[in-house]
Amino acid sequence: RDVTGVQTCALPICKFTKAGHLELATGYGIGMGETYRSQRQWNGRATFYFSEHWAASALFFNNYSSENDTFAQLRNVSSVIPAVRDTNHYLGGSIMWLPFYGKINLFNQIFYIDWHFELGLGNAGTEIDLNTRATGSARIETANYGALHWGSGWKFFINRHWATRFDFLTTYYKAPNGLRGKVDGSEDETYDNYYLTLGLAYTF
Repeated sequence: RDVTGVQTCALPICKFTKAGHLELATGYGIGMGETYRSQRQWNGRATFYFSEHWAASALFFNNYSSENDTFAQLRNVSSVIPAVRDTNHYLGGSIMWLPFYGKINLFNQIFYIDWHFELGLGNAGTEIDLNTRATGSARIETANYGALHWGSGWKFFINRHWATRFDFLTTYYKAPNGLRGKVDGSEDETYDNYYLTLGLAYTF
């Protein structure tokens, strides 16, 4: 079979085993779904595999945000602009479940892949510009908030140690929206961020 599940992932089917190994990975990608921002992200993570199907992962990422065209156009036609909260960095931990290990035949070459799901908690480092006037000066306020994250991804094995990764991650946290130009007294809003990254991993 091309794809094997939890009950059948054993030697020699699992050519590249993970149990008892530590993996370090890094990646770069984009943020999605932000109305007023363009985002780029760099991330790193360390994962320890307890078995072929379960692991614990610590992750960190930095975001690099800039105003997008929508925000620039709004600034040009309106005297009032929204208070936008950015997630600058994130630190968290996940439990990972890896139910599927498989292989694909591409150009007569066999590639082995892992498919994982993860769920965890973290801390989001954020900033918000409380200035709501198009011609006003920035009033930046920073704060950290507890967050929930989940994600999924694929790892494509190059050899026993090296692999490429394609990951999707989303984070959720609640924070004041600053709509009145101040944090105190403003309503809490749920902020959700979505990221796609491509990376490289090394397994010891």
